[in-house]
Amino acid sequence: MASIPNTPVTMENAPKIYPTKKLNGYDLDFETPADYETAIKVCGFGRFNIILLLAAIPATMGTVFETAVVSFILPSAECDLNLDLVDKGILNGSTYGGMIVSAVAWGYLSDTKGRKNLLIWGFLIDAICAICAAISQSILQLMLAKFFGGFIICGPFAILISYLSEFHGTNRRPQVMMIIGTMFMISNIILPILAMTILPKDWSFQIFNMKFVSWKIFIAICGIPSLSGSLLLCLLPESPRFLMSKGRNSEAMEAFKMMYAYNKGKPRETFPK
Repeated sequence: MASIPNTPVTMENAPKIYPTKKLNGYDLDFETPADYETAIKVCGFGRFNIILLLAAIPATMGTVFETAVVSFILPSAECDLNLDLVDKGILNGSTYGGMIVSAVAWGYLSDTKGRKNLLIWGFLIDAICAICAAISQSILQLMLAKFFGGFIICGPFAILISYLSEFHGTNRRPQVMMIIGTMFMISNIILPILAMTILPKDWSFQIFNMKFVSWKIFIAICGIPSLSGSLLLCLLPESPRFLMSKGRNSEAMEAFKMMYAYNKGKPRETFPK
């Protein structure tokens, strides 16, 4: 697949890659132009896909932790910050308020700027928001940190599913969606276990006149998966489906070659031509 047009595509003219000869090792016709699904089928399913799903584990944990962590800290924060019912209601809804405000913008950015960069920066900024929440010394600071955390995590929360599915063909996609759902389920089990382990601790100390207690440490720890997900995603390529939809077919070819090399254990240069 040496020659790829670098022109944008439309819905009527779906993205194509152009292999030049037939490869008997696959049940595919390489004498005719091959589309995205054909290229994915050639790449197969193997080590690359497993690495991709493993790298997504901390990312899925980060999205769950960001949206659910407030529910666990409310009883402790109520005492330290003297919260009334209104404060607790606003605090509990701050994350979701941020998600609602940013939902439309994230959809637009995902389709114009790509998946990978938004995921990397989204999870990184979410980790920063978690740190800001952990060092907050007033209810206002905590509400703002959780609002912006929700504002940011809304994008990666949805984009991650698209990103993972676009590295798999139609035959594997339902299985991948089931695996992602299992990841979210397991994350929802890990979070309460983590809360039961940390929140009852009688931890209290000061750094630069800032008081830290167990529930603030819990928030900081819940930001670690987002940071880990951001770093791991740096090692992965952009979605080839997105690249082809933008006419960046040479970059898509490199992504396909990377998948092929990992899954087949062969040099990139042996990608079917």
